[in-house]
Amino acid sequence: MNQFNAEYFLGVGKAVVTVLVVGVLFGAGLPALFAAGLNSLYGGEPEVGGVVAATKNPARIALAWAAFALVIALIAFGILVIIFGKPLLQAVGLV
Repeated sequence: MNQFNAEYFLGVGKAVVTVLVVGVLFGAGLPALFAAGLNSLYGGEPEVGGVVAATKNPARIALAWAAFALVIALIAFGILVIIFGKPLLQAVGLV
């Protein structure tokens, strides 16, 4: 009986951790990643000779677009999971 209880609680614990990780990733992670992309696009406005001049750093722009692409890819993956469900998760090895 004790073995059953341990397996049961381990299964419940694994399910809770999975739900929490996915919830943080899609609930708070995507907006945070999008905000990081916007922040890297902004890049600040340094003063040059008393005049405020915006600079565009190509590395920051590339980082921003990579963040936006990852957000779009994760949203698309979430939609595909909703549509196709467990077979899709099994195909990519997540279940």
